[in-house]
Amino acid sequence: MLPKMLYYQRPWAVRPRRKLGGAFMEKPDTEKHIETGTGNQLRYVVGSMQGWRNEMEDTHVARIGLGTAEFAGWSFFAVCDGHAGRQVADYTAQHLLNTILACSEFHEATTGTRTATEKNDLMHLVFAKSFLTLDLQMRRLPGVANGEERSGTTVISVLIGPDAVYFSNLGDSRGIAVSNGSLMVVTEDHKPYRAGEQKRISSAGGHVSMQRINGNLAVSRALGDYDYKNRLDRGPFEQLVSPEPDLYPLPRRSEDEFIVLACDGVWDVMSSEEFYRLVRYQLTLSASLDHVCSTLIDICLGRGSRDNISISIILFPGAPTPSDEIKLLDRQLDYSIERAVCEIVSACPNGTVMDGTSLTHLVGECLEDYKVKQPEGSGGAKNKRLMIEKLWQQMRPDKPLRPDSGEVSTATILKVLGNRTLSSRLNFKPLLRNRSGIARDQRAKLTLPGVKISQDSLLKPEVDLRLTSPNGDERDRRKGDTSTDAIDRKGDRLMKK
Repeated sequence: MLPKMLYYQRPWAVRPRRKLGGAFMEKPDTEKHIETGTGNQLRYVVGSMQGWRNEMEDTHVARIGLGTAEFAGWSFFAVCDGHAGRQVADYTAQHLLNTILACSEFHEATTGTRTATEKNDLMHLVFAKSFLTLDLQMRRLPGVANGEERSGTTVISVLIGPDAVYFSNLGDSRGIAVSNGSLMVVTEDHKPYRAGEQKRISSAGGHVSMQRINGNLAVSRALGDYDYKNRLDRGPFEQLVSPEPDLYPLPRRSEDEFIVLACDGVWDVMSSEEFYRLVRYQLTLSASLDHVCSTLIDICLGRGSRDNISISIILFPGAPTPSDEIKLLDRQLDYSIERAVCEIVSACPNGTVMDGTSLTHLVGECLEDYKVKQPEGSGGAKNKRLMIEKLWQQMRPDKPLRPDSGEVSTATILKVLGNRTLSSRLNFKPLLRNRSGIARDQRAKLTLPGVKISQDSLLKPEVDLRLTSPNGDERDRRKGDTSTDAIDRKGDRLMKK
């Protein structure tokens, strides 16, 4: 054990602490950085996007083979989510694996004949010592030692051996493991309001308010954050912020499908259960891991994530593969969404100011009305929000979607309905049908001649939209005419019908 005084030097001069909420841009930076690789019977993809944040503070590690013949069959992956800067996250990504490999207990755990329990105990010691050693090293860095650098980072990592998998979690990034279609591991976030974390914080002289340490820091375990590690009378893992990771060992099985490591930019908008089903669904749509990861990032952005987004997916041989049946259902879902947006556009009176959340909600209600079969994990309209917004922009270029708070706007819904009453479900369907003059048994059928239904080709301006009634009478709209007048003319014809 390192001497307390070596690790816990007296803190630098007391000064105001800046809140770590970060700054946001007016528009998100949607450029993605994606890398893929294979080896050791694994395939992996790592993708990241800066998003709404002013800076990109996430880093990652993806390593197939650990550098020596002895550990050629091992692999290591990590996502480091920095806050208040990225120096600590960068240093961690560069040095964590080597720090683990330099630990004598790692060699003890991976050689010889030991029981699974003995190996797990040794691995727990490996990660605890490695994180503590790394935290000490960074505290001696010039920028940290003089008080200029005050950043920290969470770390979610997985060490994959021939027979076992070892998750290590520090902070509120998260890892999940899926085997035989079920969640096998979900790491637990280190949040200040958790009972065990709150007890340690109180014992170290701090408090939890607004779900943050001293009203400021939203994670209770991290590397760096040395302002919160200055109690000389307490051990390294007993400080306001602890560098002690949790370990989750898991034996490998032939039914193993995939592992996901992701920062809280994902988990802020998606539960573990929902996300693992979404990953499985996307893997049945495409064999391209680049495309799968890019789509997942877009969905998180569309669901309202305001943070940096980083996702690492590691696939085992048992991972789901593309299915023609699921692809067809997804294309049908896309077509139904396009039909719904057309119908909503037709029902919008002049002066309606639409927002993305309300539009997506309305589309979801339409899909229920259409009785569209939605495959498990697709997420329906809420996971197609970017596509829905793009459709609106193509059909109503004169009426851009307004920024919204993430809540459905009752006022907007009422404007679309032209009605002053609304049920608790915001069920607009009967009123929408009445407004457009289409009865349930005579709903207009929207056809899109010559248009291939895919997210890349759905939204061409030259799409020829026709409204065809059951008796075969057809009313055409001019190609590409998505002006307010043209849409209103179509609505007038329907209401006179």
